[in-house]
Amino acid sequence: MRRASLVLSCSLLVLATGGCYLSSSTVIAQFQGPVAMNVAGTPAGSTVIGVAQVDLNLNDVYRNAKGGLQRVADVALLGSIKNNGLTVVRPEFYVTANTTAFTNATEVRSNGVQLWGPINVEPSSLVQLDWNKSAALVVKRGRDLVGREAAGDGRFTIYALGVVTGMTSYDFTVQNFHCILVLETDS
Repeated sequence: MRRASLVLSCSLLVLATGGCYLSSSTVIAQFQGPVAMNVAGTPAGSTVIGVAQVDLNLNDVYRNAKGGLQRVADVALLGSIKNNGLTVVRPEFYVTANTTAFTNATEVRSNGVQLWGPINVEPSSLVQLDWNKSAALVVKRGRDLVGREAAGDGRFTIYALGVVTGMTSYDFTVQNFHCILVLETDS
């Protein structure tokens, strides 16, 4: 819990300064995505998916740490999810290597790896994604893919999707999306 509080404090500092050094070998790099990603779907499939194309090379902290990057120790997705509908929604995030431009959930699920979620969001409510809540929902295979991309060219794409349950549609908005990476380096 103490490390999570330190990481959360640094995450807030990241928003203001673009980076936070936790020690000589651990740094936090962040990617700020779209201000809002609208996601909607029906039992027949997603009609709208959220997309955030990540290029870590635009982040000074990442560029400075990349030469000595040992591993991505942790990943969290921060922001909030607003359920715009009258039924429970189950948002989840997928990641694909490199920059991709898939247009529906079937393509994303077939070509990507689950990164995060799902989480239940009650009708007409807003869920804030803090460090502890988000880090607990990260899927190992997705974190590993982000780690490989961070060690490679630093480019990947994150997609926001909804899980259809029964015969209900879904409609939610991801707001103030941030992808935070805890990088361990040898420098």
